[in-house]
Amino acid sequence: MPAPSFSAESLKGRRVFPLLEVTFGTAGAFRVSTEPIDVPGTNGGRFDGGLSDFQFSDEIDLFGLSETNRSISVAALFALDIAQLVARGFDLTTARGSLSLFVDGTNYEDRRVLISDAVLQDPEFGESFEPLRFSLRSNFFDSAAIVPPADSVVNSTTWPNHDESIRGAAYPWIFGRPGRTSGVGARFGSEALRVKTDAGGFDHWLIAGHRVTAGTVQIGTKSAPGTLTGALTVKHQTDGLGRVVAYVDADPGTLTIGDDEEFYVKWLSGGGRPRLTGSDAMTGAGDILQFLLHYAPDVQIDAGRMAAAVDQLNAISLDFVIEEHVEIWRFVREHILKFAPASLASSGSGMFPIVWERDLTKERAALTVDAERDDWERTSAVSSEFLDRKPINVFNIRHGKNMQRGRFESISRLDGNKNESSAYARASVARYGPNEKTEESIAIYDDAAAFQIMTWWARIYGFPIRSVEYTAPIDFGFLLAGSVILFSDARLHISEQLAIVQAIEWSDDRIIGVRLSWCEDLPRDDRAV
Repeated sequence: MPAPSFSAESLKGRRVFPLLEVTFGTAGAFRVSTEPIDVPGTNGGRFDGGLSDFQFSDEIDLFGLSETNRSISVAALFALDIAQLVARGFDLTTARGSLSLFVDGTNYEDRRVLISDAVLQDPEFGESFEPLRFSLRSNFFDSAAIVPPADSVVNSTTWPNHDESIRGAAYPWIFGRPGRTSGVGARFGSEALRVKTDAGGFDHWLIAGHRVTAGTVQIGTKSAPGTLTGALTVKHQTDGLGRVVAYVDADPGTLTIGDDEEFYVKWLSGGGRPRLTGSDAMTGAGDILQFLLHYAPDVQIDAGRMAAAVDQLNAISLDFVIEEHVEIWRFVREHILKFAPASLASSGSGMFPIVWERDLTKERAALTVDAERDDWERTSAVSSEFLDRKPINVFNIRHGKNMQRGRFESISRLDGNKNESSAYARASVARYGPNEKTEESIAIYDDAAAFQIMTWWARIYGFPIRSVEYTAPIDFGFLLAGSVILFSDARLHISEQLAIVQAIEWSDDRIIGVRLSWCEDLPRDDRAV
């Protein structure tokens, strides 16, 4: 009876085979492995021999902002004359391939997909007896998609009678309530665009290029920052392309409007874009990250792992406006991931965020490993390095940007010298002395959100990250990059250390390579000596 999945039970005492599936256009689909094998299951079947040994590493950038596309170099012989196929006009770079790992004795459906439906990169071929060499590479992080969309602009099609001074301006995208303060009142959080629906005087301020949850806003000008309209009711209509936008009726009141005047919005109630489920404004970092990544049509998302991460990341509240066209990846890296306890990872199904739990306990470990008992053989020394090359333990975030004045009006500070500070920051200052880190954020207006982020930073920047590499029996191949284990190695005097699997390497059907990393956690980890 086949084991149910790619699991510890299914791996124990069994062999693991790589399965390569390549489609060469109308020439057909070909399946090969390192040796001939019949794979059971609904979509299984015969895999010929011909695949050379390969090496695959699944890794993550621990606590970092880098994203890595998976890439695997492959050499394989197919029952096909590749040179003849090319001579007939076939372009090898249009062929597509998938690679997975299969545990002998399980079903095809239980395999672990490494790369799915990727184009062949840099193919090299020779005579019919020579292998075809190429790379398979995921492209989850290559998207050049932008937001707002390129046609979400003020022009003669969308608003034939627009104010000339805003021609080509991108529609503002509003998330949360930019400009909100922790106290009473609001700052100017975004720009308003003066548009007309007919040839007469202007009659609308366009405040968002989408539907919003806000009920009322106020409008002010660049030239007279202290003068405001009364509370104006937010309405919706479509532009010349049929896109729903949010606006308020023009009611200048006491505003003095000169030529080429700039207008700004104070969001008084509600907020910007609604959540994907529900009617309230989208403010959680998880919801926002999920929305932006799904907006890139060429990005594959691991929907299951993404959904699991969303609720955890929603603990951080963000408020901001996207006022110019920007690549989605660039915005996500600079304005979301930099301030969220998450790293981007990829599976065979697509990309997803790994959320680093700030209050991780031993009970949350996926597995307990004793290196001596479980035949883990160390292949490296234990290394130590700081995320920012030195310990950082005093943090500042400049935030609360007033869009009308073009400057940040708030700063939050976590000072490791003060008793009311984070225990991690205090411990780091006591050991290394104070070292500061200052960042700016257009997406933070709430003091509590800023402090929440800095307390996380105190945990990962204040102490060195230790790493060590092992080889382990194939039985542990069910682990994933990002898994947390409870690890012991008496030879290194390591006892029940919570460690993150930073990388797993496959190069043999009997053993795997594992790189473990952990950050010292004085309040949590016991120190018997």
